[in-house]
Amino acid sequence: MTLHQLLLNIQQGKPVNFASVCKKLPKSHTWQSLFSPEPVGNNKHLVSIIDRAAFALLVQQSKRASTREDAAIHNFASSHDIKCSSAYMLCFPANMPHLRKSHLKQAPRILSAVAVTNDFILPLPFKPAPNAILIENQDCFFEWRRLLEHYEDQIDLSDSDIYFSAGSRILNKSFAGLLKKYSYIDCAFDYDFAGLETAVLLHQRRYAELQFLVPGNLSQMHNLFKFKANSTKDVVNMIRLCEQLDMPELAAIISETRHFMEQEALLTLP
Repeated sequence: MTLHQLLLNIQQGKPVNFASVCKKLPKSHTWQSLFSPEPVGNNKHLVSIIDRAAFALLVQQSKRASTREDAAIHNFASSHDIKCSSAYMLCFPANMPHLRKSHLKQAPRILSAVAVTNDFILPLPFKPAPNAILIENQDCFFEWRRLLEHYEDQIDLSDSDIYFSAGSRILNKSFAGLLKKYSYIDCAFDYDFAGLETAVLLHQRRYAELQFLVPGNLSQMHNLFKFKANSTKDVVNMIRLCEQLDMPELAAIISETRHFMEQEALLTLP
């Protein structure tokens, strides 16, 4: 709970954790000059206000900053407390200016970027393809040819823009307008609970038809499942999600190994 929320509770006569209030007070204020606390339960106090003018000013000053610019000059915050109003993703687009359709499969990809600021997509340096492929990890993104050969029967590279989705950063809602430009989104993520959960959350937002990519020869990859889960709960949740999404083979491997697979492991295969 922020200082502002605690102060509003005091103002409304609600019990608060007074130790938390004292901890969040700026050093320029002493609680003794502002408050008179009375214990009413375990770690709870009813707090009387001594100096109402100083209290009213503190309430006003403690309001949460709405932008990083405001936070930078805020008395009780910094720009690090506020999310950026801009976001970007690296991309290897399928379509570049002056490139004929017949050359798309053979043409080298030129690294580009898309950016969003205040929910406005900056002019794109390329025309979006019908499909997008999201690659979770940086090294795999730059080695996209080696990675995506494991899914070649499931994707159409000539009609797909390839993005570095940077783990859960793709869930930033600033990207909604961009992702809605695509008809299909393919997710090349880690084979762990976080990766699959990210794909599920994207699917729930209905930006486009979505597919979680799984290699066709997954049954031969047991030895790549070496990444230890954070908890047994993550393993159980992963198996449950796999079963719900009709991925019995992936569920069976995780159930057997009790481990996940990092996406970079695919780059070790010949």
